[in-house]
Amino acid sequence: LLQRIRRVGSDALTSRQIDVSFHFSDEVRHLAPDPNTRRQVYLIYKEAVHNTVRHSRATAVAISMSVDGPNLVMKVADNGKGMESPEEGNGLPSMRARAASLKGRLAIRSGARTGTEVELRVPWKRQRFHTLHG
Repeated sequence: LLQRIRRVGSDALTSRQIDVSFHFSDEVRHLAPDPNTRRQVYLIYKEAVHNTVRHSRATAVAISMSVDGPNLVMKVADNGKGMESPEEGNGLPSMRARAASLKGRLAIRSGARTGTEVELRVPWKRQRFHTLHG
């Protein structure tokens, strides 16, 4: 999952001259999500990157994944123009539905001078994620 995230983000963003940085915590590097979770998280991520490329006018994007207590947390944050209404359009309903299917939560924070941050929080129960190397 992390390799695909890095590859898709690098390809999509750098081809548009958008600087991208990736931050993956050590804990995340050792989690292996089940196939459905991996697919849903990846598709939410892909849509967030697509929206950034298409709509944000950003020059930089920070992508991170970490573990916060019982949650896997993924963030895609840009320094773009922000969104007028982070509740509508641009694939957001499908992103919210995917998050809900994982019993997760999708939060979108956006402002004219702060860009947009998409944050996904997904419970990482043992049934959903396996720990690699231990």
